[in-house]
Amino acid sequence: MRFLVLALGLAVAATGCSDELGPIAERAQPIIDGDATHDYPAVGELLIVGPRGGVCTGTLIGCSTVLTAGHCVCIVKDEEMPDVCDLVTPEQVRFFLQHRGIFRASDVLLHPDYGRPDDKLTADVAVIKLEQPVFGIAPMGIVDTAPSPGTQMTLVGYGRTDSLNGYEVGVKRLGRSPVSSCTSPESDAVHQCREIGDKTCQGDSGGPALQGTGPTALIAGITSYGYRSPGFPEDQLTDCKGRKVSAQVATYADWIEDQAGIDLSTDACGTAPAVGEGALSEQMVVSMVEGDQVEMTLEVPKGTSELHLTWNGYQVYMDGANQAGITTFLSLTEGFLEGQEEAINSACNAEGRTCRARSPNSGTWRARFRLESGSGDYQLTMTAYGDAPISEPDSYEIAEDSFIQTGAEDGVLGNDTGSSRGGSAVLVDRPLNGQLALRGGGSFDYQPESDFVGTDSFSYRYDDGEYTSEETLVTLEVIDEAGCGCRTGAPRGGLWLIVVIGLMAIRRRRRPCRRRP
Repeated sequence: MRFLVLALGLAVAATGCSDELGPIAERAQPIIDGDATHDYPAVGELLIVGPRGGVCTGTLIGCSTVLTAGHCVCIVKDEEMPDVCDLVTPEQVRFFLQHRGIFRASDVLLHPDYGRPDDKLTADVAVIKLEQPVFGIAPMGIVDTAPSPGTQMTLVGYGRTDSLNGYEVGVKRLGRSPVSSCTSPESDAVHQCREIGDKTCQGDSGGPALQGTGPTALIAGITSYGYRSPGFPEDQLTDCKGRKVSAQVATYADWIEDQAGIDLSTDACGTAPAVGEGALSEQMVVSMVEGDQVEMTLEVPKGTSELHLTWNGYQVYMDGANQAGITTFLSLTEGFLEGQEEAINSACNAEGRTCRARSPNSGTWRARFRLESGSGDYQLTMTAYGDAPISEPDSYEIAEDSFIQTGAEDGVLGNDTGSSRGGSAVLVDRPLNGQLALRGGGSFDYQPESDFVGTDSFSYRYDDGEYTSEETLVTLEVIDEAGCGCRTGAPRGGLWLIVVIGLMAIRRRRRPCRRRP
């Protein structure tokens, strides 16, 4: 039952950790006959890196808390002693989410009753704490009462499909199967059994069995193990078509809640609208062979704080009789830069599965994914989260040899939209034909050069301390209008004292405000 996947440049076993079950060789843990999906964004791929690592599935139950199977994080060293295992270290853990990318762990917690009494897994439950919270994805809740037999469950995981080659893991799939009454050696008290419907397999371990569908679905089970179909050869990789067993979440709910603590919540972290609640997303599912390239675009609106691009799918392929790691090219670019493959967004990380642009300009962004070696099925996801300030262009008229002095209410931020963090105006480019003093609240003073008539301009960004608006132009029309305006006092350096005497005929024109809905 053992096979290898080269993921993130490291060797990991893509068995859903099931090869670490010791003597339970006939048991197994993608959803057989399931459908590729981007639904249930809180369900992610759990990668345990290292020579005895694996690919599992996990689910966010808090912004920094992941629920998974115990055997995914407890590595058996000696198959003659299956109850003795080494807990993986946080440094070995990676958690991948389609709409965000890869997160690292800060702690790994195994249920104290985890074990294999009577040759069956019990308390197959673990909690992983992440180094950083996940923003923009709503965690999923857990049940407090076990589902009764006949209840239809939704199964989600990144595991193997119906092929028997053992490496086709990494595509997120869902299936459906009703709960059955457990029979010996399983027990309804600690296990949740399924005899018919879609099946889980290697790589699905740790994934949720959901009661209900959509955003209100609750985690009722954690994929644990299963049996091969009767008569299937024991010397072959399991077909994953026998009875399937999950850990009964209701039984372990108190322990799960204790480990999650105050982080246990179904509310998304962050101030930006979450996936499914306002965040924009484009997805693609595609089968590819060596040399294939796919592109997808997303129209990014103003006010976007972060733009994320990720891929997930097969990470190895058969090169003759041997398995080899795939190689890929991933880029995220603004606009359409034909032939400029080197124009990769600098935020594409070294692990090669995620690109991120902070405070991106509005307009068309293009993702490009190329399979340079290998073949397989892949999912691409582009997601735009919006909680950045929005700034709009402005235009002002000033008479020749005069000046303009605005207050905050009619300054450059007057028609802009701030974020939940507030913010201030930050100068980007100064005018070429006059002196400017721009204040954080958006008010400014401008005095054109003597005898200058024409168009001057400056640009600024609305900065909230975390994200910024796009660079925005302010046009200054200096008109020849004798007697329309006057200036008293002279500029001193870049700042000057303006004393207004008499009538100032200074007219201001602002373009229509286009506010975010």
